[in-house]
Amino acid sequence: MATAFASEIKLKSLSKAIENQNFRQALLSNPKEAVKEELGLEIPDGKTLHVLEQAPGQHALVILQRPEGIPEGATVKDIKELLAKDMPKLSEQLSSRMESYVNVLAKTWADPEFKNQLLKNPETVLRDENYGAMDENPVISVKVEDDENEYLVLPAMGSDSELTDEELELISGGGVLLTIGLLLAGAGATPLICAVGGVIVALCSW
Repeated sequence: MATAFASEIKLKSLSKAIENQNFRQALLSNPKEAVKEELGLEIPDGKTLHVLEQAPGQHALVILQRPEGIPEGATVKDIKELLAKDMPKLSEQLSSRMESYVNVLAKTWADPEFKNQLLKNPETVLRDENYGAMDENPVISVKVEDDENEYLVLPAMGSDSELTDEELELISGGGVLLTIGLLLAGAGATPLICAVGGVIVALCSW
């Protein structure tokens, strides 16, 4: 579902869920039905959109599928250079969070053992990677996307959040290779909308 159509589903779902609590609850309960009834869009058969909700002290990290354009045997440095190739200029705050996420993502694509350790003990691995401002005892959920499963993370209930002009510009920019920062209030969450080739393919949070 990592297509322009999937991008449309995720962006419209996120925007409406921020503004409409009834849709938010419907989306959390049954994403496929909520998307169809409220947005007039249909998630393809065989595909599942998992919708997660932020809460204080809880964080979600979504690991995207490795794009076909990244060659086998590519090192972390190679992957980071490929991802940065078309990266637009970001604000300092977005750039710092983006760098942390891209570094972890590149390592999961280049090193299966790193990915396994991240899945087994995310708190320790992310602390070692200096990944964002972590709570004293964070609860971290790492989700891995594949051909059948994608993830969308909503900001904490009651947070006053909306897409900024910078984020909207990034979303509309077809040259974006990876990542769009989405800074959301509440629970210290900083979700990131992630894109490949200008197509939003995941949402993770910190």
